Order: sequence, then C-alpha cells, then structure tokens
Amino acid sequence: MIKWILRLATAVLAGILVWLATQVLVPRFFNCQRNSQRNVEKPSQARFGVTYPIDTVAREEPAVRGITPYIDKNNYIVVTAPTGGDSIEDGPLKISSGGQWTGHAMFGSAGVGTGETYIIRVMATKAKLSIGAMINIPEDAVFSDPVTLRRKDR
Repeated sequence: MIKWILRLATAVLAGILVWLATQVLVPRFFNCQRNSQRNVEKPSQARFGVTYPIDTVAREEPAVRGITPYIDKNNYIVVTAPTGGDSIEDGPLKISSGGQWTGHAMFGSAGVGTGETYIIRVMATKAKLSIGAMINIPEDAVFSDPVTLRRKDR
C-alpha cells in the first residue's frame, strides 16, 4: 500500500514539474510569446488621428478631417465637451483607400461654448454605434491621440 502511494505521489510530482517547465520556464528562457497578438505590429499613432482642425474652431465650420489605418473598422468622431461628456458626432466615417476621412462635429450651440475648450479624437471599433452621447466604450475601441480645440465666435 505504501509503495502504491509513493508511486502515485511521484507521478503527480513529475506531472507538475513537466507542466511548470512547459508553461513557465521554457517560454521565459526562450523569450517566447504565448499570445500571438503581442507580436502583431500596431499601426502608427502618427497616422491615426484628426488632421484638421488642430487649434481653434468656429461652430459654423464643423468640418473635421483625419487619417486612419483602421480601414476595416468603423471610425467615429468623438468630442469631449468642457463638462467632460463624450459624444459621438459622426460615423461610421467613409474612409478612402489611403485612410483619409472627412466628417462633421459640433462644438457647443448658437450661444453656448464660445471660448470653451473641446477635445476631439477619432475612435475605431468593429461595433456599430449611434450618433449622440457615448454611454459605453466598446471593448475593442482604439482612440487616436486627442486634439484640444478652443471654440472661437466666428
């Protein structure tokens, strides 16, 4: 009986050592990546974002232009108001084969928002979203670097 227990304990210990070697030691020794997505090169942030406007904007000129490497995803213009709320202003945007896009965004209303600071970004996701307040951010969402704008009167 004792021999049988010792053999069982030896087999369990050997199994644990094999698992430890294959899951922990070998990948660390050879610097292997267990998740193949880590090896996928991410698109350059320099080629993802808003290119116009870049400093000030008038409410009457709501045109927004930019570039994206995510031509296979839905791209949306997201504006953060001075109060802190995010709003999807336009999208999914029509993307050219070179990744260029044009859309529209509003920064305040007729008498509200002049002189205020807004943040504008582009967001890429596989999700289909509606224009309006952004309640939830999709798990796969990728945001461009923010552009801070000051709204002028005209």
